[in-house]
Amino acid sequence: MRVFLTGASGFIGARIAECLAVTGGAQVHALIHRFGTAGAARVARLAGVRMFYGDLRDPHAIQQAAEGCAYFIHCATGTSGSRHVQEAITVEGTRHVLEAARRAKAERVVYFSSASVHGPARSSLIQDDHPFTGDFPYAKMKIQAEAVVAEYAARHRVPVVVLRPTCVWGPFSPNWTVAAVELIRRERAFLPLEGRGVANAVYIDNLVDAVWLALTAPEAVGEALLINDDEPGTWGELYGGYARQLGVPLRFVSAPPGMAQMWRVSCHNAGVILRHAMQGRTRAGIQLVRELYTQIPLAKGLLAVVPDGIKGRLKQYVTDRELVAGAASASSQSSSDFLPCDVLPRPTWELYASQGRYANAKAKRLLGWRPRVPFHEAMARTCQWLRYAGYAP
Repeated sequence: MRVFLTGASGFIGARIAECLAVTGGAQVHALIHRFGTAGAARVARLAGVRMFYGDLRDPHAIQQAAEGCAYFIHCATGTSGSRHVQEAITVEGTRHVLEAARRAKAERVVYFSSASVHGPARSSLIQDDHPFTGDFPYAKMKIQAEAVVAEYAARHRVPVVVLRPTCVWGPFSPNWTVAAVELIRRERAFLPLEGRGVANAVYIDNLVDAVWLALTAPEAVGEALLINDDEPGTWGELYGGYARQLGVPLRFVSAPPGMAQMWRVSCHNAGVILRHAMQGRTRAGIQLVRELYTQIPLAKGLLAVVPDGIKGRLKQYVTDRELVAGAASASSQSSSDFLPCDVLPRPTWELYASQGRYANAKAKRLLGWRPRVPFHEAMARTCQWLRYAGYAP
């Protein structure tokens, strides 16, 4: 089996490459956009992987990398740069991948969408045919990309399977493992409802199982499938496992902070930042921008009205995990001088407070998929990796 894989240097793509090349015995043509990453290093060590440099906006690079491949897995999505650049990578990049698959007469294409296209799980159970109600930028881009997938499936008969995973956790997960562990380790409060919100999450190796089955199951062609583990039941269970490994309590957000509290904390912390700058304890540039964002709650609200071009530059200085987790990270020096004020953006609050669950019955029926790694074993593997990577004692 020769497989063309995009997003191979990302968390999910790198694990797919490992499993296909080592366990599945496949030859993987990995399209890499950023070579200087941990994901690229993970892929580079694999004998069954050929690495190709390319940008999803360049159809010629995709055609070259995909030459001779009968199977396509499209994981990549735009996560940096302006909104226009992200949309071009996510939407037009998907068109270029599907066009390459059409020309190659691909036997199967697996496209990675997201459960976020259905919006927050406000009802008790979100099925695979639930309407697209996702109204945040990432979800909107994925909805547009799915329209391109539907066009190629209908007009050109490209055999596509769409996977819509929920929150993917496990070793190397930047958001739902590493970022969460960093917040828990600093004893930051970021979970509402005492962690009783329903956790819609899938362990990385269970997701990779679904990818393998989607490449081979004939009944899956033309279908869109939600991929969600049966457990853990709540976010408190998932993040509580990390907290026990770290030996620290899991702290909770009681209620969204009011405007008066946000104003008081913002003014106080702005004064601390100014004092640190005058004393030479905070360097201008990256460190200053980071402290302004992470320690001044009102800065998070102002970010929503910043033009996309400036916002893209800011994201070079503030890590994605801080934006996703939605909690202020403590300054490495004199953090006790700052007043804490944990501000959860609306999508983060809705995610952690949701009482609904995304279904997985269709994936079980059409793919024969089951969460092969149970929660207790997945947590043990993840904590072992956290110790190895230096995140846990």
